[in-house]
Amino acid sequence: MDLNDLANKLNNMNKQIEEDANNKAIDFALDLLDELTESTPVDTSKAVSNWQVSIISPETREIDAHILGSRGSSKDMSIEIVKMEAKNTLSAKKAGDSIFITNNADYIADLNNGTSTQAPAGFIEASIMRAKQRLKK
Repeated sequence: MDLNDLANKLNNMNKQIEEDANNKAIDFALDLLDELTESTPVDTSKAVSNWQVSIISPETREIDAHILGSRGSSKDMSIEIVKMEAKNTLSAKKAGDSIFITNNADYIADLNNGTSTQAPAGFIEASIMRAKQRLKK
């Protein structure tokens, strides 16, 4: 093996490491999104629909419920749309791109502060902690 062979081998290893890290970041983002959507209190589906995944920069717009419901009737359908949109967005992620998960519902902070009987205060932080614990394993 000469130096050119070694350089090529190292370059290939570097590309593989970048690809593996990129895939791990995507997997973590999807796992975290699962935690967040499942723990978000749902009435009309607006708050759960506002979990938005973006790359490069955070999403700034507030959106309407994907499927408007009442008393949580559209939760599962709205979550499926959130996950589908996230997977579509993340399919364009390249190594080194940042992933942002945002929720711009005007009352998400109130929900996270415990205003709903469906979820305890701090459900967002708890979701992040659970996802991080799984990542460590």
